[in-house]
Amino acid sequence: KTNYWDNSGKGTIVTGRSIKELTGNNFDTDPLIMLTKDMVREKLKTAVNNNKLMVASINNNPFGENKFKLPGGHVYSVLDFDAKTDKVTIRNPWGQTESQDKSGMPLDGIDDGIFQLSLEDFAKTFSTIAYEK
Repeated sequence: KTNYWDNSGKGTIVTGRSIKELTGNNFDTDPLIMLTKDMVREKLKTAVNNNKLMVASINNNPFGENKFKLPGGHVYSVLDFDAKTDKVTIRNPWGQTESQDKSGMPLDGIDDGIFQLSLEDFAKTFSTIAYEK
């Protein structure tokens, strides 16, 4: 069976396409809405433990912006997952624009594009995640 999220075609916006372009390796893609929090945790732990590249995307939301004011229709690097704290470290490749509080300030106080979200917030905010095979 084929997961249509994994078929990138001719340079489409498929989340894992950057993995293929950077490494030449294939990737697996999961829509986060289809996974439990425990499933996401295990997949992140496995990828980190095996030093695999990960990316995640946020779909455009026609009903407004997400809780953290992150740009939709965009792919982010997943840099790390700390299983002890359940925190996901994410990087916006723009080098800026990260999770913000209600006043519009970066949650970590520095707008360098690198930020952390709890696993729960990550799974609620992001739409799709791709892992290098």
